[in-house]
This record gives sequence, C-alpha cells and structure tokens, in this order.
Amino acid sequence: MAGKLHFAEKGESMEIRYRWFGAGTVTLLVFALAWNAFIVGFAFVILAEGTPPQILQFVLFSLLFVAIGLASLYAAIAYLRNSTFIRISSDAITVRHGPVYWGKPVVYDPADLAAVLLRERVYWKNQAKKRYVYKLLLQMEGGAEKIFLRLEEPGEAKRLGETLADYTGVPLRR
Repeated sequence: MAGKLHFAEKGESMEIRYRWFGAGTVTLLVFALAWNAFIVGFAFVILAEGTPPQILQFVLFSLLFVAIGLASLYAAIAYLRNSTFIRISSDAITVRHGPVYWGKPVVYDPADLAAVLLRERVYWKNQAKKRYVYKLLLQMEGGAEKIFLRLEEPGEAKRLGETLADYTGVPLRR
C-alpha cells in the first residue's frame, strides 16, 4: 500500500499532503449509514402510527441519536475525502484540512519552535501483535508541546520529522 504522505518541493518550501483515508474509514461509513437508516426507519413507523404524545416523545428522545448519526456521517465523509496539507518554509508552517471543513488553518512561526519531537507509542492488539503509533510534536520555546500529526508508518514519521527539522532549522529529538 502506498504511503499516506506525499512530498513535493516547491522552491524554498516543502508541501506535504497527508491522506486521511484508512481501513477504519469504511467501518465508520458502514456504521453511520446503518445508524442513520435505523433512525429514519424508526421515525417513519412512529410518525405514521404514533399518537401526538408519542411523536413528541420520539422527537425529544431521538435528538441525541440523530446528532450521533449526523456527526458520524460527517466524519466518515471527511475521512473519505479529506487530506491535511502542510506547507513548510523558513517563514511559517501552515497546516490546513480539506476539502470537507475540519477547522481553521493553523500557522506556526518557526522562530517559536525549540525542537521537533518524534514519539513512539505501542498499543497491544493481543499478545502476539503490537501496533505502533508515531506522534510528531512541536516543542515551543516555552516548553509547551503541540501535537502536529500521528502516523503509523515509522519511515513516514521519520521523514516528516526530518523535513520539519531541516526546513525550520530546529533539532529533531526522539
């Protein structure tokens, strides 16, 4: 399987695209569709055969379930379509997500960075199988650490960390 990170050098800067799509995306999409289908089907039964007090109770009771269904569907669509776009230069590190809205772009000033940190975390699936997650953090001058990106491929995490360190002039620490 091809990696989720795609690097492109653009003059004095580096542009990196991180695809969100993964195995969990299909699971989330199936869950969201099944959840929303159940809610819609249940709503048709109550609205067609229920009395006004039952309909009012259903509407009030189902608001939370409708919110869960819509939020999970929105997240599934975002994971299907979205990428994180990172632009690194000596002037700024810009991070934005799209095309489905997922928050405002974030801009970091490389002058505020003390180091790029690469951390490895092990999750045990069972006794024979481990799952590794690599977390890239930006350590600010005051000591605060901000999560930059989580990756599952060690080579991609290392390359992104090295790229951040090279373009910003700060050290990469493990």
